[in-house]
Amino acid sequence: MPLDYIRITPDQIASNQRKQQQLAKRLEQDGQDNGQQQKEVGEFKFPDHLRVTKADTEKSREQKRKKVKALKFTHKTAVQEQNHKMRQNEWLSFQ
Repeated sequence: MPLDYIRITPDQIASNQRKQQQLAKRLEQDGQDNGQQQKEVGEFKFPDHLRVTKADTEKSREQKRKKVKALKFTHKTAVQEQNHKMRQNEWLSFQ
């Protein structure tokens, strides 16, 4: 296989630079829109008031379980989104 197939052409380099600039602009705009910097998502901890106790009724236990499940899902999606953005930035900076 010729090395010309593997090497990055000047057009590809220019295209990658444009993509990096566009990504940087989008990240700046997202930071301004949110009014804060991207914060890292830590490990999941749910509030103490959602812990099931012996005094809870069956209905309140079910409601607490549903709320905890929803919180876990939103945390999981936030972690996935953070990992996706991190990998995307690493790949763009690699190119």
